[in-house]
Amino acid sequence: MRHRGGVTPPLLLLSADSYFDLAGEEFGRRLLLTTNATGAEHCLRPDFTLPIVEAYIADGVGKPAAFSYLGPIFRQRETGAAEFDQAGIELLVKPDGEVALDQALTFARCAFHLWRGPQYAPGWRWPVRGAAGTGRHAGRLAAAHP
Repeated sequence: MRHRGGVTPPLLLLSADSYFDLAGEEFGRRLLLTTNATGAEHCLRPDFTLPIVEAYIADGVGKPAAFSYLGPIFRQRETGAAEFDQAGIELLVKPDGEVALDQALTFARCAFHLWRGPQYAPGWRWPVRGAAGTGRHAGRLAAAHP
């Protein structure tokens, strides 16, 4: 996680309380849990958003901030490994939503360009399946930190 110009890795073992409070029991069933000696439940990090936002709030809310991340998260799933990588960005308290959206899409295009090669330069448009611009976007976006 990038934090105020530096890199701050979020903890791997987190309190499960916040996840149960905010995401509910359905998400809670997918957590990889352990209990400490006092009975408090902890989980292996199931995502990056919550620890990023908690750190942001602890540092004092109000100033615009941008965070990027790429790393392992842990969730029980019906199929596939419980450990997999998550990449993304969080743009917090941005005064102009359109600018923030443009920043997020630019980041995604650049990350996709790095992942897939130069044929997907920032001017490239997503191929669209279906009639007259409707349908799903083809391809898969797996962001790598530029």
